[in-house]
Order: sequence, then C-alpha cells, then structure tokens
Amino acid sequence: MVFLLFKEKYFELAFEFVFEFQIPMSVIGERIIDILISESEQSLIKYISVLEENGSQNFFREILYSMINRIISVFRKFDVASEIIHKSVSDTLFKCQLMVQFNMIDDAAEIAFKNNFSDLIPVIANQAYF
Repeated sequence: MVFLLFKEKYFELAFEFVFEFQIPMSVIGERIIDILISESEQSLIKYISVLEENGSQNFFREILYSMINRIISVFRKFDVASEIIHKSVSDTLFKCQLMVQFNMIDDAAEIAFKNNFSDLIPVIANQAYF
C-alpha cells in the first residue's frame, strides 16, 4: 500500500506510513523503481523531481540512491540512471556525489571544480587515476 501511495504521489501520507511502520528508505526506493521502471525516462525524471520537492532532503537522498543503484545493478540501464542524475537532481553536491559513486568522473569533476567542492576533488582525481 505504501508503494502505491508513493507511485500516485501522495507523499505526505506515504511518509506517515513509512515512519509509523519503520520501513527502510532503501526498500521504498527499490520498490518504487520496480513499479516505475517501465515508464519513459521523462516520466521518471519528472517523478523524481516531484519527490525531491515533497520529501525531506535526507529521505530523498536515501530513496534516490537505492533507486539508481537498482536501475544499474538489477535492470542494467546505466543510461537511464545517468539521465536521472543529470536532469532530476537539483542539489549540486548530491549530484556530484552520485556521479562519483556511479563512475561519471568527467561530469563529477566539472561540477566539483565549478562549485568548489574541495572535499570531492581528491576523491574524483583518485578515481580518475585508477
């Protein structure tokens, strides 16, 4: 039921259920993407943007990370995950961190230098070297 509430964008009620029944955010993200993966990239990007606007930053990050991880590891759709990261995440630090995590080194470096994320630059350089 909680997943249907998320799918239909009843985020406030869905988060109440999540808190009440202590459902891990990673499970939420995995199940949401299982439901939405057959939709177009544009629909996914729009859904994630709405989720970011309606949820707390920490919960959004946990949900999105598990969604992207599942898109890549289970569905093997790296291009979809890349589009989601590029187009739907508005927080540049989080976007850069996701890019580092999922080996989008050139894009991560560009964002890190442009926004002076000095903590991430050595991580990016290290990952680019290896």
